[in-house]
Amino acid sequence: MKELVIKVLKKALKKEKIELKDEEISNLLEMPPNQDMGDYAFPCFFLADKLKQAPNQIALQIRSNIGNHPIMDFDDIQTSGAYINFFISRKSCKKNCLGNSDSKRKIWKN
Repeated sequence: MKELVIKVLKKALKKEKIELKDEEISNLLEMPPNQDMGDYAFPCFFLADKLKQAPNQIALQIRSNIGNHPIMDFDDIQTSGAYINFFISRKSCKKNCLGNSDSKRKIWKN
């Protein structure tokens, strides 16, 4: 799921003419200290000098660039100060982690 967060951020950052490699975004992503703050957090402090804006304004702009993402991927995407917080859909995560349950049932029946 981290790859999906990176992909979404990369596209939103590109709208601000900020080109970052996947690895750079990955290195910046943080795991919030509690689940109430999301599954991943992206800090915008490092963009303040380049964009000449306050980090919290940058977070709001990038969040706006993300738009409405399919509910199947994220339960929510929020800003909190200078952070963009991603709440991964538990249903989507289970589906991706467990794969197709029908094929697993066939294996167990044989």
